[in-house]
Amino acid sequence: MAFCFYRYHVPDPVYFQRDIKVTMQQIGYWDPQTRDKFKESGVRAMAAREGERIIDFAADEPESIPDYGNFEREDDWSSCAYFYLDSPASNLTELADVKLRIAGLDAR
Repeated sequence: MAFCFYRYHVPDPVYFQRDIKVTMQQIGYWDPQTRDKFKESGVRAMAAREGERIIDFAADEPESIPDYGNFEREDDWSSCAYFYLDSPASNLTELADVKLRIAGLDAR
C-alpha cells in the first residue's frame, strides 16, 4: 500500500528569504506478521529513535526483537516546492539545460 501526503501552506505559509532546508524522516512499523516476514527475508533495519541500534531480524535472538516496533525506512521519495512571484514578470535567470541540471544524479 502506498501513501501520499500533500501540504499546501496557503493558510499557514512557511516564510523564507533566500533558501530553506527541510528534513524528512520516514518510519516503518513492524508487528508479529511483518517481523516474521523480515526474518525470512534476512532484513536488517535501524531502530527508530534508539540511537543507531541495528536489528538483524535473521540473526538476532527472537526474544530480543519486540513484537512491535518502529524502524527507519530507506525508501526513495520525491518532493516539490512552489513559490509565488509578486508580479507577472520576474528577473529570475533562465534555467540551465536539463542535461546540466541532472548531471551527477544517481540513476538507480
